[in-house]
Order: sequence, then C-alpha cells, then structure tokens
Amino acid sequence: MTTSEAGSDVHVACRDSNVAISTSATENEEQTVTSRPGIDNLPNEVLRHIFYQIADGLTIQKVLPAVCTRWSEMAPKAYTWFTITCIVEGLKNIPPELHPVVDHYYVTCFLWPTERLVIPDQRVVRDLGQLLASQNLLIIKDDVPRSLRRGYLESVWRSRHHLKRLTLVLDNTTKTDLGHSSVYVLSQLHCLEQLSVYVEHDFVYEKGQLQQLFPNLVELEVVEKGTCSKQYDLFKDLLVDGLVSAKFRPGLIARPDLITALERCQKLTHLDMHWDYAPVFPSLPALESVYARLTLDNPVLDEIEQSVASACTPTLRYLHLIVMCKICPVCHRTVSHDCGRGVKAVSTLRRTGWVTFFVCRQFGQNPSEVTVC
Repeated sequence: MTTSEAGSDVHVACRDSNVAISTSATENEEQTVTSRPGIDNLPNEVLRHIFYQIADGLTIQKVLPAVCTRWSEMAPKAYTWFTITCIVEGLKNIPPELHPVVDHYYVTCFLWPTERLVIPDQRVVRDLGQLLASQNLLIIKDDVPRSLRRGYLESVWRSRHHLKRLTLVLDNTTKTDLGHSSVYVLSQLHCLEQLSVYVEHDFVYEKGQLQQLFPNLVELEVVEKGTCSKQYDLFKDLLVDGLVSAKFRPGLIARPDLITALERCQKLTHLDMHWDYAPVFPSLPALESVYARLTLDNPVLDEIEQSVASACTPTLRYLHLIVMCKICPVCHRTVSHDCGRGVKAVSTLRRTGWVTFFVCRQFGQNPSEVTVC
C-alpha cells in the first residue's frame, strides 16, 4: 500500500511535472511569438526616420495618429518635416527679384519655433542654402550633422564680416562649432543695416552686450513669443540714433529709460510698438507711420479719445491702433465709440493722413472690428 501510494504519488508528481513542462513550453512559444522583432520594437529615432520618408501629408496627419498613442505623439514631427520639404520645393520657384523674403521664411518656418533635432535630410538644407546665398550669407557646404538653428548660426558666423541684412533667433543653447553663442555672433556683425531678432521666452540678455555696436543700423525688428520684462535692456541697447524703422512685437509697456532712448532716434519714420509710447510721438520730427497695440483689462476708458488726438503729429501720415479689449461686452462697445471720437478729434485738428483702429474682444467668440478713416 505504501509502495502503491508512493508509486501513485510519483505518478501524480510526474503528471503534474508533465503538465508544468507542457505549460512552460506553451509560455515559451508565446514569448517567442510576441518577442519577434516588429515595428513596435523600433526605437523612436528609427520610427521617426521611417515617418520622414512618407511623402503624403494626409497619411501623416490623419492615418498615423489613428494607429496608436505612440504614433500619434510622433506624427507631428513627421508632418513638420513634410511641411519643411514642401516649402523648400516651393521656394525654388520664387523669382530672383523676390528672394529677399527667403531669410524671413527660413526663420519663421524652420527656426521659429525651435527645431533642435539633427535634420533628417541634408539635401533639403543644401537646396535652401542655395536660396539663402542670394542674401550674401555664406551657407556651409559640408556634411557635419547639425540642427537647423545651429547650422544657420554657423553660417552667420562665417559671413559676419560683410552681412548687411540678417534675421536671427536669440536663445541660450545654440552655439557655433567654436562655442560662440547667438548674442556673441550678433555682436560681431558691425556692418548690419537691417536686423530682425526673434527672442526665445527663456533667453537671458546681459545689459550692454549689444550697446552701440551697429552704427549703420536703419531697420530693426524684435519679435517675442510673449512680453517679458527681462528684454527691456535688449530693446534699449538696440535703439541706435540712426534708426529709420523700429518694430517691437508684441511690445513692452513704457519704461522711462526706454522712452529716453527712443527720443534720441530723431530719424525714425516708422514705429510698431506698444501704445504706452504715444507720448514720444510728438518728439520725433520725421515720424510718418505708427502701428500701436493697446490691451485694456480695466474700465479706464476716458483717456483713449484724448491720447489718439495727441498722438497725431503734423508729420504723421498714418496711425493704426489695435485695441485688445478684455473687459465686458458693454465696455467693448464703449471702447469702439471712444476710438471713433478720437478719430473725429483728429479731423478737427485738420491733420492730413489716415487714422484707423481695430478693436478685438477676447471674451467672445467673434472679434469685433471698427475701422474709421
């Protein structure tokens, strides 16, 4: 009996063992099947490179995001590159007389916002480099893998002795091959006559880095993603006496030292900045056109009529005021009415020229616009 029980025990143990072995074998087979290499096992860099080869925008924008969450997160990068290649192909058809817009397209479409990854296809940048060469910018023709922004900054550095027109992004991270920052490269461009600067929101500027370095500068544009008081010193240092045109977008509210620096620019004919600088307009004898922005988030409205009238100097030919109203709908209508009264006040002064305004409300679905000449 004991032997039988023992034998039975052995038999049962063997059966259990067989079952266990069989189950283990099945699990191994399943693991073998599931661990087979597939597209889901590819690293993000490889999968992204595959997406870059797709030449159909609808597939990238609609089909890829519908597959899974991972593809949905990676599809926008692929679509960005698809857009870049399409723009480059389109720019090839621009006639030579329109080439000055190319540098603007390069920065706004490729470098702003930042694309810090190494570009998937160097041929696209080489094609774009041929277009940029028309702006006297020496494009580097080598096979060094760089991000778009770094390659552009390196090109600016190598062309620093003769560049007269430049559009540049200022940030804290992009460096040339020699380790020069974007602001240092800009400080070496003493021949500049036209400058457009795009400022990253986290860019840190040290006062005096660019002060009085551009004696030939006549056109200046500074664009920010958002208004930041950290850039006051940058704006002030770029205001040189010989400026004819100055644009600050979206524009900082007035500060005494900035007002003083602006008053020294007696050759200014065009301004694009915050409405808080309107008191400076009468002190600029050559001023002909002004685009100004004003944001209202409190019900103080009675100053608009008076300020519009006082801002129109005898030399001013065109004044356009953009008012962003963040108050209630009733106040929005009052703002439009006060702007209209300001225009009528200007007409009583017998000024020659045009005064227009645009009032946009942020609390509603549809902006409201009133234009008065």
